[in-house]
Amino acid sequence: MRSGGIDVVLASKLVRLQGRWTGANMAEITPEEIALERIRDAERTGATELDLHGLGLRILPSEIGQLKKLKKLNISENYLENLPPEIGDDSDLMVINARANEISGLPVEIGKLTRLTSLDLGFNNLTSLPSTTKQLVSLMDLNLTRNHLSDLLPAVGELTNLKTLCLGGNNLKHFPQAVTNLLSALETKFL
Repeated sequence: MRSGGIDVVLASKLVRLQGRWTGANMAEITPEEIALERIRDAERTGATELDLHGLGLRILPSEIGQLKKLKKLNISENYLENLPPEIGDDSDLMVINARANEISGLPVEIGKLTRLTSLDLGFNNLTSLPSTTKQLVSLMDLNLTRNHLSDLLPAVGELTNLKTLCLGGNNLKHFPQAVTNLLSALETKFL
């Protein structure tokens, strides 16, 4: 795809390497513009996977909510501080990799993603999870490694399909009884 004479894929790679793309006769392309172009392409083609990792994103465009066929979203290794509420509109989403960002909270709309099976939020700045987390009834893998969690909601204990729970590198002081019960049933746990 070309945008103003610049190959967007090439520009994306250069953005990752240099932090920005400039040239004598070329306009600067921001990470958000690259992401928006990829989102529009995914919407146009009905893509089921979208890779936005490592772009240097600070904001995930709200247009992400328009991808009704999206199943896998990789937004890892950016500078995102939050996710837009519109992410809850992607009802077919099964995998979110949001590892290594600066996410400090999740929108309550995350609970609308009832088909989500894997959620990687490791290496972020989360201090809590929304109560709607309990609505993620299909969730099998939850990575919360290296955040700033000091407590877990009992709602996490209601995630009965959970097989893997990673909590290492947090400041968890205690687990609610529902979470303790869940921990004994997990196949894999990293505390």
